[in-house]
Amino acid sequence: MATATYEPSKARIMRCATELFARQGYHATSVREIGDAAGLGRGALYHHIKSKEQLLYEISMSIVIDMLDQARVTLESELSPEGKLRALARDLLRNLAENRSGWRVSVSQAQALSPDLRDEVYRTRDSYEEVWAGVIAEGVAAGTFEPVSPLILRGILGLFNTTFLWLDPSGPTPPDHVADIYVDMLLDGLRPRS
Repeated sequence: MATATYEPSKARIMRCATELFARQGYHATSVREIGDAAGLGRGALYHHIKSKEQLLYEISMSIVIDMLDQARVTLESELSPEGKLRALARDLLRNLAENRSGWRVSVSQAQALSPDLRDEVYRTRDSYEEVWAGVIAEGVAAGTFEPVSPLILRGILGLFNTTFLWLDPSGPTPPDHVADIYVDMLLDGLRPRS
């Protein structure tokens, strides 16, 4: 006899809201639709959430905070700059592939947040970007990387960040393999020219 898995109400609400926002967009999704998808009435729904905007904020922040926490562990590790770059890339692509709907919401819907909340999401993204900049700076200091401008760093992260649109974690090419290919391409551009 199979046992049903229990999903706490808040987690179910977050999952359902993420799927709806990713599929329909934030503005086109009603609170009622979120409640219906989560199997909760309006009163029960509002017991767990403050507002639809708060849901969007939590979805956008949680996914970036998870990556930032992972990245900080990598930054503090004893790996070489190249090893850290590879670890950051693998962690990011795994997360992007496993949380495609969440990233779609965070990337394309966060602009619907009020300015204060949106700025907090963007500041957190900037903190994540700073970890990558720190790893590249370590490589520059070690003489293994060339310096890159903030604009080029954004381009590097853009290469990775758009994979949520197409990278399937169960597809023929695993996220770690794609990450390694991308890092190998980047290293050719980051290594000093003799």
